[in-house]
Amino acid sequence: MVQVRVLCRKTIDRARCTLFQKLMFDVRHLPRLTPKDLQENDSERVPGWWFAKHRQNAAILHGHKEALAEHVASTGQLRRLWMDEVHSPESDNGTSLIWRPKSIKLYRELVQEFLKDVAAATHFSILAQVPRSAPLNSWPRCGRTPRGCATYNSDTARS
Repeated sequence: MVQVRVLCRKTIDRARCTLFQKLMFDVRHLPRLTPKDLQENDSERVPGWWFAKHRQNAAILHGHKEALAEHVASTGQLRRLWMDEVHSPESDNGTSLIWRPKSIKLYRELVQEFLKDVAAATHFSILAQVPRSAPLNSWPRCGRTPRGCATYNSDTARS
């Protein structure tokens, strides 16, 4: 069981690393939120509704849609890796930034990597909680094991 717990912990750590360093571009200025900080409406059944649409979360999540894009755009190295400048007469300086198609594909692959790790960690955590069966030497000395398989009983074989 210890090995399953270690594997679960390593998988969670890898998922956390993927989330914060790769998907969130190692952004440190965004507030860390916990579930107790947010309001949820468990009875909401409208397709596409999620906690960010709850009116009491508006102040906490203000600017959440643009936060990562603004961070990438304002960081020179990230901007060169992930975005392209295009001519745009509507913008103030005549150019605007767009995500590169290859960057979008890479980001989606990173999301899938993160989701696989979360799913694996979920399964590992369930396995780690399953109670162990009794060790073989603690089974009663009778003709049957707890699972119903026949066993050899050395005490009765001698008599």
